[in-house]
Amino acid sequence: MNPEQLSRLEYLEQQARLLDIKQDDRKQLTDTVNKDVDEFYSKLEEIPAFSTEGTNTSTIITNLALSEEGCKIEDVLETYRESALKSGLQPAHPGYLAYVPAGGLFPAALGDYFTAVTNKFAGVFDMAPGVVCLENMLISWVANLIGYSSGHAGNLTSGGTSGTLIAMATARDSMPIKPRDYERAVVYVTEVTHNCIAKSMAVLGMRDSITRQIPMKGISTTMDVQQLQLQINKDKKDGLLPFLLVGSLGTGITGSVDPIGEMADVAKEHNVWLHVDAAYGGFFVLVDEIKCLYKGTERSDSIVIDPHKGLFLPYGSGILLVRDGHKLFEANSLTKVDILQDLKEDSHMEYSPCDLSFELTKHSRGLRMWLPLKLFGVRLFASALEEKLLLAKYFYHKISAMEGFVAVPAPVLSIVVFYYDAKDKEKTDQFNRELLKRIVDDGRIFISSVTVRGIYHLRICVLNFRTHRKHIDLCLEKIEENMTFLKNKFNC
Repeated sequence: MNPEQLSRLEYLEQQARLLDIKQDDRKQLTDTVNKDVDEFYSKLEEIPAFSTEGTNTSTIITNLALSEEGCKIEDVLETYRESALKSGLQPAHPGYLAYVPAGGLFPAALGDYFTAVTNKFAGVFDMAPGVVCLENMLISWVANLIGYSSGHAGNLTSGGTSGTLIAMATARDSMPIKPRDYERAVVYVTEVTHNCIAKSMAVLGMRDSITRQIPMKGISTTMDVQQLQLQINKDKKDGLLPFLLVGSLGTGITGSVDPIGEMADVAKEHNVWLHVDAAYGGFFVLVDEIKCLYKGTERSDSIVIDPHKGLFLPYGSGILLVRDGHKLFEANSLTKVDILQDLKEDSHMEYSPCDLSFELTKHSRGLRMWLPLKLFGVRLFASALEEKLLLAKYFYHKISAMEGFVAVPAPVLSIVVFYYDAKDKEKTDQFNRELLKRIVDDGRIFISSVTVRGIYHLRICVLNFRTHRKHIDLCLEKIEENMTFLKNKFNC
C-alpha cells in the first residue's frame, strides 16, 4: 500500500473505534435510557390506551430521518418519544383490553438487552452450544406442558404466523402433498380460525387449495366434529385429498376451545395432519382448573404457542412444536454451505435451529423467555393467568346482568364477546359501534369488536399482567355511563 492509503487506513481506524463505546459512555447512555423507561412506567396509567395524536405519517418520517452526523442521546430519545411513542396503541397499558394484549415484562427486555450485547449466533449449535441448548430446553418444557413425548422438535419463532408457516410446510412435505396435488388438497377450519392459516397457505404457493369452513356447534363457536367427519367422507368420495385439519385452543375471536381429542380421532382415521393453534390460549394449561380443556393436544401433529401472549413477553416471541421432530428436520434442513464446512457433522445430539425453520440467521430468543421464568418462577405465571380467567368471568357476569346486553358464549378462557340488543339488527349494529367509539375516545380503556355469525359484537381480552379488577370495573363503568345517552339517541 502507498503512504496515502496507509494514512487513510489509520484515519478510518480512528473513526471505526468510535463505535466501540467505552464504559463511562456506556453508563451515560444506559442511565439516560433507564430514566426514560422509569418515566414511561410512572406515567403508564396516565397516558391514553389509544391515541391518534401525532399520526401524520410525513411528519413522523421527517422527524425520524437519519443524518450524516451523530446526535445526543437525549435529543434522539426525545424525538422517538414525540414521533413514535405517543400515537397508536399502548399494549403495555393496563386498560388495553383489545385484540390479544402483550404486556412486555421488564426482565424480558433485560434479556433482549444482554442478548444483543453478547450477540451470540443462535442458528447453529456448534456456534453457540449453550444458547441453542437453552432454546431447546424451553421448547421441551413447553412440549412437556402439552403432553408431547420424546422425539419432538421445535423452534422459537417471531410469533404464531411464522410458526404456522413452518408447520404448514412440514405438513405438506410429510403427507406428502406435491404441487400437482394442490388444487385437490383440502384444509378444514371454522369461521373463527385465525387467518394465519390462509396466509401461510398462500405463502407456500397453495392458494388454490380448497378450504372447508366446518359448521360450529351451537353457541360455543367450536368445530362440529360430526360435520367434519361428513365433509371429509364426501371429499374423499369426490376424489379430493384431505390434507390439514386446524383446531384452536383459544380462538382469537371468542376464545373458544375446539374438541381436540375428537378431532385427533378423525385426523388419525383419515391420515390428516392435525395442527393446533394455541397461540393465544396455550399457556393457560398452567392453570390446574382448566387442564382438562387440553386433553388430546398431545396427539396433534403440530402446535403453535405464543409466549408474547400467555407469558406476557414482548412481541416477537412464538413457539412451534412438531410431535415427530424428524419430520420438522426433514422439511427444513439443508446441506451445509461452504462457509460452514468447518463445523463438525453429527458432533452432538441437539438440533440446530436453522435446521428446524426457514430462518438461517435468527435472533436469539431464549433469554427473553428464560430470564423472567427463572426470576419469578412458573407458579407466579400460573397465578397471573388464573387471575385473567377470573376477571373475564367477573366481566361476563356483570355485563350479562345489565339490561339489554347479550354475552354468549360464556368465556372459556379470558375473552368475552357481547353486544347490546336494540331489537333491530341495523339499530343494534349502530348502537354498539357508537358505544365502542365512545369508550375508546375516553382513552382509559381500549376494547375492540368482532363480527360473529353476522352479528357485530364488542370484545374484551384480559391478558395484560397489569390488568386487574379495578380496570375491569372501569370498563364496566364506561359502558354504563354511555347507556342513557345511547338509548335516548336510538330510541330503545
